[in-house]
Amino acid sequence: GLPGERGGAGRPMVDYSSQVVAENVTMWLWPAFCAIPISELYGKNFCSEQTAPFLFSFVKRSNTLSNAVAAEILGKTTSKLRGQVIEKFIDVCNQLMQDRNFFAVFSIVSALQTTPIFRLKQSWKAVSRSHMVSWEELEHLVNPLGNYEEYRRVIANTKRSPYLPYMGAVTKDLTGMLETPNKLSKDPPVLINWRKMKIVGRIFLMIGDGRVEDYDLGVQPALQEYLTEYKELEESQMYEISRSLEPPDGQKKSKEKVSQARKPRRASPRKERDAGDATRTLDEVDASLKDLSSALTTYTNLVKKLQTIAEQNSQALANGRPSGGKFSEGIKPVSSPRLVDGIKPAVSPRPRGGSRSPKVTSPGPDEAKVAPLPRGRSPRVSGGERVRPEDYSATPPLPRKGSRPAPDRNVHMSRSSTFSAGLVAKADLSEKDEANKLSVIVAELQRNEVIVKNCLGTARSQVSAGLGGDQGIGIG
Repeated sequence: GLPGERGGAGRPMVDYSSQVVAENVTMWLWPAFCAIPISELYGKNFCSEQTAPFLFSFVKRSNTLSNAVAAEILGKTTSKLRGQVIEKFIDVCNQLMQDRNFFAVFSIVSALQTTPIFRLKQSWKAVSRSHMVSWEELEHLVNPLGNYEEYRRVIANTKRSPYLPYMGAVTKDLTGMLETPNKLSKDPPVLINWRKMKIVGRIFLMIGDGRVEDYDLGVQPALQEYLTEYKELEESQMYEISRSLEPPDGQKKSKEKVSQARKPRRASPRKERDAGDATRTLDEVDASLKDLSSALTTYTNLVKKLQTIAEQNSQALANGRPSGGKFSEGIKPVSSPRLVDGIKPAVSPRPRGGSRSPKVTSPGPDEAKVAPLPRGRSPRVSGGERVRPEDYSATPPLPRKGSRPAPDRNVHMSRSSTFSAGLVAKADLSEKDEANKLSVIVAELQRNEVIVKNCLGTARSQVSAGLGGDQGIGIG
C-alpha cells in the first residue's frame, strides 16, 4: 500500500490531533521501557540482543516510529499537504516534551532529518515560521555536540517521574565505562575505582527514577494497532518516492512536462531595468578599457625610446663624448678657445661706462693683427678667416688689478671634461631607471587590461543570462 497505509487495520497518526498522537506514542513505548531489567545494562550485556532482548525490543520500537513518521509525510501528494504533516509532527514533539518522553522526541526528529524528508525543499517552505522556530529548538536539543550537552541539561532538571530517557545517551555512557578499569591497582592494597562506580550507579538510578510512577494517558486502540502492525519501508524505497515527489533541480516532475517545450519567459520590468543599468555600467567599463589600452601603448613607446637613449648614452660615454639624447641635451664639455692657425685672439676687459664692444689689445711680435670688433660684426684674423663670437665668449677675460692669476687652461679643460662625463653617466643611469620604472608600469597595465577584459566578458554574459532566464544579474 501507499506510505501511511501500512499499519494494517489501524488509522495513521495524521488522522489524530497532536496531543492524541503524543499520548498514544508514549503509552506505546512505556511498557517496553518498563520491561527492561537493570541486569541487561551490566557490563557488556547491552551490546548483544541475546543478552539484552528487552532493550533491543525497545530500540526497535523507536525505529518503527521514525519510519512511520517519514512514510506518512511521503504519503501526501502536494508540498502544501506535506508541509502540514511536518508541522503536525513538530507539534507532537512539543507535546512529548511536556510529557517528558525524550526518547520519542529523538525518534521523530531523526525521522525529519533523514535524507528522503530533509531534501523536500518545497515541503519545508510550506512550514510556518513559528513551527520553524520550534524545529530549530528541537534540533538544538538532539544535537550530539558536547556529548548531548543540551539534552543532559534538560534531563538533569527533570525531577518529576515518569519520564523516558534517550537510551542512545545511556548506552554511550555505559560504553565509555567499559574502557575504564574497575580497580586502579591489582597488587595489594587493591584500590577500587569508585569514580566509575558512581557514574554507573547514577545511570542506573536515573533509569529507575524514571519509572517510579506510571503514565495515566488516554489510549486509542486503532492508533495503537497501527503502530504495532506497521510494516517498515526500506530507506531506498522512501528515497525513490521522495525523488518522484520533488525531482532534483533541472529534472521535470512528469513525462508530460518533459515533452512540453518550455517557453522562454520575459524578464520582469525590474530585471530589465537592472539589466539596463548593468549594460550602461559595462559600456563605461569598456570605455575605460580603451583608455587603459591607449595609455599602455603610450607607456610602451616611451619605454622603448628611453631604452634607445640609454643605449646611445652608454655608447657615447664609452667613446668619450655625449650622445645628445633627451637627458643629455645641453650637457657639453667646456672646450678651450678655438685656435685659428695656432693664433689666439686676446680680448681686454670691458671698460666701465664705455662701449660694450670688446676691445682688442695690441698684438705682440708673434701674434697676428686683429682689427677691433665692430658692433654686430665678427673680427677677422690675418689668415682672412672670420673669428666667431663664441670664440670670444669662450675666452676667459683678463684678470683685474689685485686679482689672482687665471688658472691653467689645460687643468680647466681636464676638470671640465671630467665633470661633463659625470653628467653624461648620471643622465644615462637616470634614463635606465626611468626605463625600468616604466617597464614595471607597463607590466602592471598589461595585467590590469587582461583582468578588465575577463571581467567585462563575464559581466556581459551574466547580463545576457539575466535577461533570458531566472538567474540573477551580477557583475564580477
